[in-house]
Amino acid sequence: MKNHNWTLDIGHWTLRKRGFSLVELMVTVAIIAIVSGTAYVGLGSFRESVIVQQSIEVLKDTLYIVEQEIVRDEYERATIYFDEEYLRVYAEPEDASLNLDFQPACPDDVGVVTSDMGQLKKRNEKVTIRIKNVNGDSDCGNFMTSEDLKWEWQMFYNGNVSPNVRYIHYNPNRDTTSDLTITNDDSGFGSYMVIEGPYVSKSFFDSTGTEVDELTLTLTDDDNEEIFTIN
Repeated sequence: MKNHNWTLDIGHWTLRKRGFSLVELMVTVAIIAIVSGTAYVGLGSFRESVIVQQSIEVLKDTLYIVEQEIVRDEYERATIYFDEEYLRVYAEPEDASLNLDFQPACPDDVGVVTSDMGQLKKRNEKVTIRIKNVNGDSDCGNFMTSEDLKWEWQMFYNGNVSPNVRYIHYNPNRDTTSDLTITNDDSGFGSYMVIEGPYVSKSFFDSTGTEVDELTLTLTDDDNEEIFTIN
């Protein structure tokens, strides 16, 4: 590739143009590619770090909400299970007489099961999704692919009420849920805590069911991780 140089004199003004050589263009393109790649990696890592931080806020908010429910005497006892990809909350009203529990055998993902009859209400974080009559039945759903942050069930019949069963995603960004997990350390996924009223006492249990003084949860998204301690 040849260089073309030309000048044009107009009075006291001189215009000069010089073209780029092939080597100069190649070096420029290489520099742009390196800078762009570095920026992309940096932005990806930053995004993952933000997601982990948001997930810790979800944890904090959930624990605060459940604790306040105990303070307001809405429930006398609540158990919070720290599963690998979401939280499970089992909150028991003082006068709960209907059976409702987590359904571990749902073919798709998560759900509830009951041995009693009643109206089963299901909510997300905003509204009631549906109400259906059940009689010793289960209700399942694919929570991991849902856009909802929370699913919540409770059953009612003739003035009787069941415990409140909730599944809550750690990750508020529904597009990257499967990338975010709690690691399996001494008190990682499989651990749980119990909050009881009326004075909000807290007990902590590791993944073996052994009572411990605190829980240490490590939230991980690819190369980013944050440690969150509950005590």
